[in-house]
Order: sequence, then structure tokens, then C-alpha cells
Amino acid sequence: MNFLSKKTGIQALWGLLFLIISMALIVPFSPKMPAYGLDPAWALALNEAVAQSFSFGKEVIFTLGPYAAIYTKVYHPATDGMMLWGGLFLSLVYGVTLLLLLKRLYWPWILALLILYLFFIYSKDALFLSLPLLLGIYLFDGIQHKTTRSIKTLSLLGGLFSVLGLLPLIKGSFLLFISAMLVWMIVFLLSHRLYWEALIVLVSPLCSLSLFWIAAGQSLVNVMAYLQSSVEMAFSFTQAMSLNGDGREPLAYTVASILILATFFTKKPKGGMYYIAGLFFLFLLIAFKAAFTRHFGHSLIAATALAMAALFLPLVVQGRQNLLVISGVLVVSFYIVIQHTAVNPLKNIQSTYITGWHGLLQRITMPRHLKEDYELSMQFLWGRNQLPAVAGSSDIYSYEQTDLIASKNRWVPRPVFQSYSVFNAHFSQINQQHLMSSKGPDTIFFKIQAIDNRLPALEDGLSWLYLLNQYRSAFWHKDFLVLKKEASSRFKEQVYAQQTVSLDELFLLPDITGIIAIEIKLQPTIWGRIKQFFYKPQQLLITMTMQTEEQKAFRFVASMGQARFIVSPLIENTQDFYKLYDDKLLFTDNKVKSVYLGMASKSAFFSDWQKQYQMRLITYKIGS
Repeated sequence: MNFLSKKTGIQALWGLLFLIISMALIVPFSPKMPAYGLDPAWALALNEAVAQSFSFGKEVIFTLGPYAAIYTKVYHPATDGMMLWGGLFLSLVYGVTLLLLLKRLYWPWILALLILYLFFIYSKDALFLSLPLLLGIYLFDGIQHKTTRSIKTLSLLGGLFSVLGLLPLIKGSFLLFISAMLVWMIVFLLSHRLYWEALIVLVSPLCSLSLFWIAAGQSLVNVMAYLQSSVEMAFSFTQAMSLNGDGREPLAYTVASILILATFFTKKPKGGMYYIAGLFFLFLLIAFKAAFTRHFGHSLIAATALAMAALFLPLVVQGRQNLLVISGVLVVSFYIVIQHTAVNPLKNIQSTYITGWHGLLQRITMPRHLKEDYELSMQFLWGRNQLPAVAGSSDIYSYEQTDLIASKNRWVPRPVFQSYSVFNAHFSQINQQHLMSSKGPDTIFFKIQAIDNRLPALEDGLSWLYLLNQYRSAFWHKDFLVLKKEASSRFKEQVYAQQTVSLDELFLLPDITGIIAIEIKLQPTIWGRIKQFFYKPQQLLITMTMQTEEQKAFRFVASMGQARFIVSPLIENTQDFYKLYDDKLLFTDNKVKSVYLGMASKSAFFSDWQKQYQMRLITYKIGS
């Protein structure tokens, strides 16, 4: 018996319940305050960029966009309204879409979905990514049940799909997934000669994206720059940020995904099931990439996505025979969850629903408390490092934007404002051009903070050469080296050699007095490109042999290594970088004798990387 169709009152009650759940999951009624750390630093920096009307895609380039606060739930007085209203709109569409689909669902499956959303949503990414999937199912549901076309239904369709214009402005990496889903939906609608519906599905997200973009204080002239940089960031992320993890998890996920997809090919009508299979395939693929590219800490995306996909099955495929598939997939989801976190449903209720309710009450009864908490938090954060006030503009390397913003100095960031996220040579050039322009900061608070055991010079290393040439070391402030812009140049640049080197081959560096920088152009094989698209490539290691014969190994990122970086002297920390400003120490300390580039582990089948690479060696000697 269809539970929801018994009474309109019960239907409205379920709808209200799922709407409240959507709001609690999405809307930051009780937002977080700025904090220490790498992630909190970029969360605050993005909010501050919106507050200062920096142009996203040009002046600010990152994996998230101007509505990032909906994702991070970090408070800022200038973005709180955007965070609230954007989140309310997103949650409204999510709740309404669920309600429209639940009308034809039997009550045990409704209860299962209710339990999932109440207790087991472990990932914001999976939650946001599931909305395009639900909208795609909604299209299928309307065609299957021959929903009558009217102004009302077309308007509803346009309203629901307008949310897809907001999602890429929250997180730019959503853009590729949403674009693929929209193309698939439009092809499906056109195959059924639903031309008006196809037009609405295409135009509605484009219009809403433009409106939300303008509402964020951004110029429409720059929207394409944001979209292009988001795509480039997404494609560059895998190679630069991948981390290995327990290989059993992606294997289990793949098997569970195949079980879900196989279900659709046993049903009729085949045409509609192919469409549904395509939707689920895209959803499961993007969740796989998001979860297992940077494995540790992200696997919960996969677990949540699997649970959602399993419990969405009854929306499109009826029959008790699906119970075995759903049960098996949920077991895999639970297996992944328990590898990374303790299962505590009551804690989830506390952190999501009770905390959100108290936050809403405080917003109503104490409207100034958030701003006051923010000001106290910023004062506390400033007290940690107490960066001094400086004249003119300033920036901070490698990250810790929190310290600089809390100091109330004038922050004028390089476009890719955290050094670890300068994923390729193009982004390196953009940052260097910023330093060379009139917007280049007068003061830089510099500290080396490489991640993932990378060779530190890879992270924004092209800018390091400019800093050494056009900035002087003024003084130390705690563990920050403070650099000041100056007009004179210290070094004379010379291309020393260009050659082809084989992977796993040792190459000797020239024994010179000065700085040696290199550019390495190593390309993936066809197999490597396929792995990078669907999963991640093998990691590379660069091993330095010092003049003392000591060897030091670091992770090497091929896309970052195409930009020029210092290879000798070896720079491992800020103190090493400071020595490059001392001409005497420059010639004696940390000289590298040879370099070896190879794969961190050998492939049993095909190599992800070509056997040879192009190496360009440049020397920098003191002189005009």
C-alpha cells in the first residue's frame, strides 16, 4: 500500500519533516568561527575575499567559490546573509525534490531514507552531489507517469533546476559533474521530444548562476574566468593532491557500485533504465573520485554516496528482489564508515539538529552574538602570532591567512593564495605575474609549510626566485621571515643545459657557486591519463644526493615540477630559505650533488609515466 497517498495531511507531514532535515543539514544556523590550521585559513580567506570584493577566477583562484561559506559553515559578517539565504534556497529545493519523489514510495523505504538523513550523513560533498541525481530521477518520474505539461509544472521544473547554478559557486569542482549530468538529462528529454523541458533544464541553471554571481558582488565579465579556473583546478587536483590509502575500500566501493548499476539492466523499459544507469554511474564515479583521490579523511564521501545510491534505488526500481542488493551495498557503506570514524547516531543528532536549533534560537533572540563572537575569535587568533602592523599591502606564505587577516594589515593575496594549491605551471606563472605587477605586496610574511612530504620548492617555487631577487629579508617575527620589496636585482640568470633524461636515471648537477633551478616536463602515458581521470596516478619520488653523500627523498608532483623550482641548495625550511639572502652561506650550505627521479612504487602492469622527460637547468649567480 502506498503510504503517502492515504491522506494529504500525512503527505504534508512527511514533506515538512524532510524539509526540516534538509535545512538542518545544509543551513549553517550555528556557524563555526575562524580557527587555526590549513583548512580554516582558506575558509576565512574566501570569506574575506568576498568581503573585499576580490574577483573570483582572477584575483582569487581556489577549489571553492564565493558561496563557499555554505560548504564550510564558517561565519563572517560580510557573508553571513549569503550563507543563510543560499543555504535556505538549497535546502528548500532538496526538501521539495525529496517530497515529490517520495509520493510514490512505500513506507518502509521512506523510513529507511529518514534514518539515513537523520543519523548517517557523514559528508557534505555527498549530500550536495546527490541533489543533481535526485533532480534527474524527478525528470524520469515525470515521464514515466506522464505528468501533464502546464505552466505550473514547467515553472516548478525551472525553480528546482535553478539550484544547479548555485552549486558551482559553492564549490567550483562541482561544475564538471553538474555539466555532465545536465547534458545527460537534456539528451534524455530530447529523445522524448520534450523540447520545452530540455530548454528549461539548460537555461534555468545558467540564469541562476548569473544572478547568484551578481548577488555575491562579482562582475559578470569575470564569470567565465571563474568557471575556467575551476575546471583547471579540478583537472589538476588529482595529480597534485592524491594520497594512498587502504586499497580494499575503493575495491569494495567498485563492487557495490557495479551491483547497483547491474540492477538497472534487468528491468524494463530498457531506454529509461539506461538513462537512470547513466545518472547513477556519474554520481558514483564523482563520489569515487572525491573520496579516494585524497583517500584519508575523504572516504566518508564514498560511504555516504553508496548509502544514498542504495536507498534511492526504490525510487526508480520496484520489487522486493532489490532488497539483497541494497543490503549488500549498505554493508559496504558501513564497512568504509567504521574504518574512519566511530558510529554514533546520537552524536550526529546533537551536532546537526540540536546545535542547529540552538543556533537558530540565538539568531532570533541575540542577533548580535555571532558578530561579537567573530570579533573575539579574531582577537584571540591575532594573539597567537601577533603579526606586526606594516605599511602598504601584505601577503603571507605558505598559508595561515588567518594570522594576517586577524592582524588587520591590508591583505592583497596572490591569486592562488595557498602555496600547496599551486597545482601546475600555469598557476605558478599567475602568482609570479601578480608579484611582478603593481599589486605585488610591499611586505610578505614568509614561512615554508610543505604538505604530504613534497619537495618544498615545488610549492609556488617560481615565486621564490622572484622573492629572492626583488625582496630583501627585513627581520624575523617568531617563525616568519618578513620580506620587503626593493627595486634592485641580486642575480643574473643563465640557461645552463637542456637535455632528455630517463626516468630512474641519476643526473649530476654542475658544481657551481649560486642557485640551480630546474624545470622538469614529465608526461603521463595513455594508461596514466586514464588512471588519472578515473582514479589517480602512481606517485613520484625525487631523491637528492647532497655533497656529503646524504640522500633525502621527497614527493614529486609532475604538474608542479613543470614550473621552475630551486633544486640546489636544498631548501627544507624557512631558515634554509633565509640563508639564500646571505651570499656567504649561499655558496656553502645544502648543496645538492645529483638528483634522481622515479616512481614511488613499481607498477605490476603498465607504467603511469613516460620513460623519459625533458629537463631544463637554469643557474642564478650574483651579479648584474
